Amino acid sequence: MQHSTAQHNITYNMIVYKDLRQKKANIYRKKHSMALAISRFKSLVEIFVKKKGPPAVPGDYEESKKVSVAPKHRRMFREEGATELASIGLKYGPQKSDLLGEWKKSKHTRKYWEAFVKKSGFHVNENNLRKLRLMVTLQQVAKNMHKKNQELWVDNCGRGVSQKLGPVMWLKKYGVIQKKR
Repeated sequence: MQHSTAQHNITYNMIVYKDLRQKKANIYRKKHSMALAISRFKSLVEIFVKKKGPPAVPGDYEESKKVSVAPKHRRMFREEGATELASIGLKYGPQKSDLLGEWKKSKHTRKYWEAFVKKSGFHVNENNLRKLRLMVTLQQVAKNMHKKNQELWVDNCGRGVSQKLGPVMWLKKYGVIQKKR
């Protein structure tokens, strides 16, 4: 008899949990979605904000805020919109600085890039010129990563999730670097 009661409790608990659990998309479609989002935000603020002193936000977020208002970075973002996505994906401060530095170094004449595109075997058009310049810039950023110690950034930005969200994974995703076979 005891076994069936325990089995009933387990089944009952599973039903209750299933009823409570919802997908995010369903939650945010409902009327109370804003209230729920606000309450979640308040919970996170209590975790991440120090009681005394400035907010304790992760370094990658803080660096992204700085980059978004820096005139040199904004100029780069206007020249090539994809550099903004690259800056976000590269995540850490040293890579964001390298992106800007390498972007400036890659500023050559149109004839230079046209010759480079032809030499690479592509048709000369505006998209290929932009893609090639961005790819060369990102390859240089990837090369520069080997010369810098990233340990401080990896340990303090996202608490060790760089295997999924770090600059190396972003560069792999977009084909800038490839895993050795």
